[in-house]
Amino acid sequence: MYWRKLLKVFAELIAILRRGRNFEINERPDPKSRNSEEDSIRLVIGLDFGTCFTKVVIGEDRVRYAIPFNGLTSAENPYLLPSRLYVRARTNVCELSTESQHDDLYDNLKMPLIDRSWSLEDCVRASAYLGLVIKHARNWLADTHGLTYENRKREWFINIGLPTASFDDEELKSVYKSIVEAAWRASAQDEDITLERMKQHIHEEGGEISGLQSDNEAPELPADRINTFPEFAAQLAGYLRSSLRRNGLHVTVDVGGGTMDTTIFNVEEFDGEDTFPVLAREVHELGVNHLAETRLSRLPQLAEWEYSPFEHFPTNEFIQSNFNVDKERLDEVDLPIKIEVADAIRQLLRDTKRDRYPKAPQWSRDSNEFGKPVRSFYTGGGSLADFYATLLSRFEREVTPCRLRESRLPIPNDFQFANDRPAGFDRMAVAYGLSYDPFDIGRIVGVDEIEKIEQEDTKSTFRKKYIGKEMM
Repeated sequence: MYWRKLLKVFAELIAILRRGRNFEINERPDPKSRNSEEDSIRLVIGLDFGTCFTKVVIGEDRVRYAIPFNGLTSAENPYLLPSRLYVRARTNVCELSTESQHDDLYDNLKMPLIDRSWSLEDCVRASAYLGLVIKHARNWLADTHGLTYENRKREWFINIGLPTASFDDEELKSVYKSIVEAAWRASAQDEDITLERMKQHIHEEGGEISGLQSDNEAPELPADRINTFPEFAAQLAGYLRSSLRRNGLHVTVDVGGGTMDTTIFNVEEFDGEDTFPVLAREVHELGVNHLAETRLSRLPQLAEWEYSPFEHFPTNEFIQSNFNVDKERLDEVDLPIKIEVADAIRQLLRDTKRDRYPKAPQWSRDSNEFGKPVRSFYTGGGSLADFYATLLSRFEREVTPCRLRESRLPIPNDFQFANDRPAGFDRMAVAYGLSYDPFDIGRIVGVDEIEKIEQEDTKSTFRKKYIGKEMM
């Protein structure tokens, strides 16, 4: 059934009726005024809040704008904003960048949320940071495309990504929404954002974080306009709307600065809606920062190495030739991480084959697809590093439990950049996908909604196992 799309149409109908109440029965609206449905515009902020970088895209039906942070980040890639909050020492005003060495720096904004160790102070700092990000994005749109949306009623939505391993965590989703709600309120005010002022918008009661209506009547965003989505589903938005789309089993390996997020899922369509049954997912702290720290700690030759996360991770050949590191020694240092990364992906595939999808065509001898590779996407800035690229490419030759074949995410035609298009779409893919209308991103079927298949029950069809009653 098309219940989600029907809800969307119903909400739009209510909006039209509400606007009609503004006129008396015999009153004719001013033709210069803009009160018709055609003159409202739905703008969706896609917020990819990463452990190292934050990316933002604002989307509407025709186009999606990548938001640059010129002057606040590296000129090499202005679309990557470091996930750091600066607080001025004297005034306590929060900023996205600083030139003073005396200001306080907070650069661990997301990890307390991922590992569920957050405190009220963590949430306040994250909310202050996102408030500055949202304010910058809205100001950029007004400055750059103000005439396009002049006199149009703007209906704002915010979609924020969650790690796949956490997207069905209701408590975490509630905390994220509270943080974004407070950030929105702060972004809509003219006054500076400070940590003290942020505490007017967010509080803790009984161990629960929630939004708090402040006394200064800051504009609110209705709760149904703030939504969370798993990052893997957002990444695939361009792929699912392209001619490359295929239904069936898929794998994504998202290598970021701090983490490696692996997800195994099916792409299906039920009643006209994209549906993603998640079969297995795991987050490991095996991102490029871990690789860099390991090399720095075990290779004294790298003492002069200054790695910039804005640049591609240096190749092994660069490390060997510029720092006089033997290939054998570099391989020795990297080996434990290679084993960790490969084992993490391999174990997730085995668990899926054994417990979740024993009849998948790629490993079912009764299928014409038996032995064929699973379509896979290796995303995130770290996936371009030859350490990960070489390691992941080996899964194309590995037979057990199945082979993987890399596919590249296509760059959508409606994606607009203010500056030169940065190399690679992967790092912007999540923010791009999140900029879609929340009704159009698709339905996620969580691991907990899929019954674990006992070994003696492997003859049961998988389809019966993961379709819930609400989807029949």
